[in-house]
Amino acid sequence: MPNIQSRHCGLLSLANETLGEISSYLTRKPNDFSSFMTTCKRLDEVIAPVRYTSLTVEGPQGRHLLATLLSGSKTSIRYRLLVKRVWFRGYHDRELYLNVILLAELLQHTLNLIVLWMETSSLDNDRVVSRMRRFGVVRESLHPAFSIDDMTSDEGAMTPLTLPKLKYFRLSGSPKLLAVVHHRCIVELDVVNITMDHDEFATFVSTAEGTLLGDHLEILELRLATVVDIELATYSLSRAFPKLRSLSLEQTSIDIKTVLQLLGATSPVFPNLRNFWLNKVYTYRLTQGNRLPVIAGVTRAYARVLFVTIAQNHKCLVLVGLGRNLFRAGDDGYFRHRLLHNSDDVWSDIFNEQFDELLMPVSYPYSSLPPRLFEDD
Repeated sequence: MPNIQSRHCGLLSLANETLGEISSYLTRKPNDFSSFMTTCKRLDEVIAPVRYTSLTVEGPQGRHLLATLLSGSKTSIRYRLLVKRVWFRGYHDRELYLNVILLAELLQHTLNLIVLWMETSSLDNDRVVSRMRRFGVVRESLHPAFSIDDMTSDEGAMTPLTLPKLKYFRLSGSPKLLAVVHHRCIVELDVVNITMDHDEFATFVSTAEGTLLGDHLEILELRLATVVDIELATYSLSRAFPKLRSLSLEQTSIDIKTVLQLLGATSPVFPNLRNFWLNKVYTYRLTQGNRLPVIAGVTRAYARVLFVTIAQNHKCLVLVGLGRNLFRAGDDGYFRHRLLHNSDDVWSDIFNEQFDELLMPVSYPYSSLPPRLFEDD
């Protein structure tokens, strides 16, 4: 009897959920995770969701991971459906070109992908966009008649079945790669690492207005060049993205006074906005008296008047951030001021929550794993 009990008390006697939980603690040690995963077929199947839910694609290891998922085996086909988050990092070298080719092909098959973060060199964006378009990742507004020729080609036409669940997109590089989100129901878009000039901003809002992107976007982070007129930009964003709930806007020497006045207008811009953050990394201070205010034209007394007006005319707004200054609407509808410290995470639940999962991914491109795991063929 003791021998029978001991035979059933090993690691494999645990439930799949427990084994998956154990594996999550090994993700920061790739070698240990790889050894654990390749112990037997059951562990491989149980841990696969942990490994492939979030992928970081970079360098030779990233190329190996992409090749593994494109190997054509039944196992790789099953794994591709587990992928929900991808962080692609590429730089100006031969490795980027090879990885982009594989990534574009993989994105055709990741039907459950919801988060995509692309970090590339601005020198290669034309090539990246071209490759994405070739594999049908870039959507275009065309009459169906234009797709007739594509249907007979081997490269595949643009189709709603490509990345049907993509909702969150972050971009570092060039605005040209925003072509990936055109005509998609994106919920959150983060392009704060790109400084848009006037032409790039105009292309962005004009392409989005009246499309699926413009009608569905709820969270936006954006950085504008100093030459962009902030008043006109604010009106343009409000018209292009009428359902925005959270907006983070950055611009050197931004005219904060003008923006606050627009929020407090009788017909305020962004009528559905709940959270608004201006220049999040700045340490503004509201001053009065003979001292020159850091926020031009806004003393503490005038700021109080502005926020009373905003509270009266903008019923949806809850949080307004001016750098580290936070203004939160109380139960009485009026805003109260608080200076945030670096450790405060008031905004983390509003912006970037999905992308933060990729900063410490549960997946890693293990180069030691064979390209075909437990081949079913």
